[in-house]
Amino acid sequence: MANTVDSYRTRYAETVKNDDGALLSQAVIGDMPAGVDGAAMVHDILEEFALEEAAEVCAELVATLTASCTEDDFHNWDYDHIEFIIDLSNRYRFTIPRNLLNGLPEQLILLVDAKKLSEPGCD
Repeated sequence: MANTVDSYRTRYAETVKNDDGALLSQAVIGDMPAGVDGAAMVHDILEEFALEEAAEVCAELVATLTASCTEDDFHNWDYDHIEFIIDLSNRYRFTIPRNLLNGLPEQLILLVDAKKLSEPGCD
């Protein structure tokens, strides 16, 4: 499933080649599951990260939301990205599959609102 995360990364990186956050936003929102506030989350990401890094964070967010990543993939992401995704889950009330959090450093686990955990959903 790492290929799914990589395909998001590749596709989103293409959208920012012309320094266009609007294209990135459009692509990311189209990949998000129904019922999440994708526009607001992408806006927050673009406010926090430079465009190229924002594309990577967006790919990781979509992989988390769609449960299209492995636990190993999740644990190998930049911890600043994981922390930001956890913060987004607390703000926008989406759940993170519980198995993705197993084995993360305690300082990241403590950031998670326990009410927003879901049962394992990724391989």
